[in-house]
Formats: sequence, structure tokens, C-alpha cells
Amino acid sequence: MKGAAMRNVITAVLAAVLLTGCLAALADQAAANTFVVNNQATGASDKNPGTSAKPLKTIQAAANLARPGDTILVQTGIYREEVIPPRGALRRLRGESNLLSVLFRGARSSPRRT
Repeated sequence: MKGAAMRNVITAVLAAVLLTGCLAALADQAAANTFVVNNQATGASDKNPGTSAKPLKTIQAAANLARPGDTILVQTGIYREEVIPPRGALRRLRGESNLLSVLFRGARSSPRRT
């Protein structure tokens, strides 16, 4: 192959690799889950799937299920536990992409009435 033809082939291969990587990242982001934790809900259990209807009881159970790109929504309550995320947290602390992180988020509660 001549020099120009070889450059065109290399450029096409690199473009295909980059496109594949971008599509994979978008697919991962689109498939992100939200896990709900509510230790005050009747029927809350760490064996539940973590939906609003069937919430998890502990934050650690949600952290164990969560993958990069997922969100853990912690409902109002007192959670006396140490949470050790098996994935995502260290990458986020190092300033890397949020696509590689698990997002822990507290639920907004209504104002207390006195």
C-alpha cells in the first residue's frame, strides 16, 4: 500500500474504534439504574430490587448493586452504617468522569411542621 492509502486505512480504523467506544458509553449511560433506599418503608429489605415500591433497607445493599452511572436515592431516615462502595467512589474522588461513578443522592424531604 502507498503512504496515503495506508494513512486512510489507519484513520478509518481509529474512527471506528472511537465511535464504538462512544456508543458503548452512551449505552451504559442510558441503561443507568436508580436504587431506592428507605429503611422506614414497610417491607423494605436488602433482598428487594431497590424500586420505590420495593426499596432496599440499607445504603450498603444499594452500593453493592450499583454499577458506574447508577444513582442511589436515599430516602429520609437515620442510617447508622458504614458504607464501603465496591465500585465508582474512588474514581469520582480522583476527578474522573461521572460515567465511571456511582452517584449517592439524598431525597428531598418536605419541610417539618412545628
